[in-house]
Amino acid sequence: MPHKRNAKFCSQSTPKMSAASHAAPMRRAKSSIKRSRTTGRAPEKTRNAASCERASTLAVITNRDEPRAMRSPPSPIRLRSVGATAVARHRLTHPYRARCHLADGVQADLLIREDLGPAGDHDEGLPLSTRFGPAIAYHYAPLLLACTGVDVMQGAGPSAQTALARYAIAALDPALQTALGDPTVSDSDSEATSLRRESPFALNVQIRLPSIRLAMRLVMTATGVQALLDGEPWQPDCASLPPPAWLTGLDAGIRLVVGESTLPLAQCNALACGDIVRLAVGAFDVAGRGSVRTGSHRLLLRWGDSHRCFEVEHMTHDPSLSPNDMDAAPARGAIGPADGIAPIDTAAIPVRLSFSLGTLRLTVGDVAALRSGSLVELKDGLPPKVSIEANGLPIGAGELVDFDGRLAVEITQWPQAHVPSSTS
Repeated sequence: MPHKRNAKFCSQSTPKMSAASHAAPMRRAKSSIKRSRTTGRAPEKTRNAASCERASTLAVITNRDEPRAMRSPPSPIRLRSVGATAVARHRLTHPYRARCHLADGVQADLLIREDLGPAGDHDEGLPLSTRFGPAIAYHYAPLLLACTGVDVMQGAGPSAQTALARYAIAALDPALQTALGDPTVSDSDSEATSLRRESPFALNVQIRLPSIRLAMRLVMTATGVQALLDGEPWQPDCASLPPPAWLTGLDAGIRLVVGESTLPLAQCNALACGDIVRLAVGAFDVAGRGSVRTGSHRLLLRWGDSHRCFEVEHMTHDPSLSPNDMDAAPARGAIGPADGIAPIDTAAIPVRLSFSLGTLRLTVGDVAALRSGSLVELKDGLPPKVSIEANGLPIGAGELVDFDGRLAVEITQWPQAHVPSSTS
């Protein structure tokens, strides 16, 4: 039990002292407070130590008894600060790629990496406005010429060249515009000026067409770089590499939850072995068919007694099923005092009961190879046996039953009910 382990830890971590070692400090303490023969008072050093000890004891008692409103607020945890530039530089340890299918049927491959070369730009660059924030483009004329056929350098002066660049950027293929953040030539010099002062982040943007490869330098804020990398269609270049063996052998952790039912605490407390619990939310039917989600795919499974495993009958892909979705709700603001509010009725507190068949015996590599007709086994347990969890805590076991054509669970193992003592 945790309490026993804590007691054991304390007894082991506290050094034992013999009777003699106890007596020695006591003798020293007595000798330190002997009265002076001449004055009849304890030495000044001893009196100061004793007064400090009494003051510290009084302070502990005072802090313990003083009202909560009078206590000083706890100091916040100080976390190490990480800047946006460091995060962007770390993310670009591997370059990012994007594949764009242009309207004329040509495929353009884009590559972004950090530009570590010296600035060395004698021109002012082309100020841009993107959905990721302000940016400045350098050496952009060859890229615009290859993608749009507009030669920016044919302009008679800076104003004419800027006008041609504005036209060429607007003529970019929609797929390229999306990848670059829908850029437009900025008419405001203040954004470009402030960007140059903020120690911006430099990117090397390469584009590969069937017959040519070109590059330009794009300067953005570190926050804008992260927004660009998070947007479509950019992906880390390492994502195309085959995953390592340790990753493909990792347990996929796909649990088969046949259903859930939420009961008030009072009803949950009244449950016992032999009771039937209807599943308010069910993922399986009485025929053994059900679905399970893995990433952005949903598998339709069917239990086969002959194989003693599940068969994948069908697979569907739903992009709306993001693997990054979390069940936890976002953090709320601070909760105010509960003065004047009625006390919580504990009997009405909801308890979520989950009924699980177990975990599929699948690795990450096995999931990638799933097809219709694949057979998957359970790690432990077999239907109709299920484990019962209350708010995520395993508390009992049950058996799937057909209750008037609906799937339900009969409780076969349940925590022993509390029996009040005769003295209570």
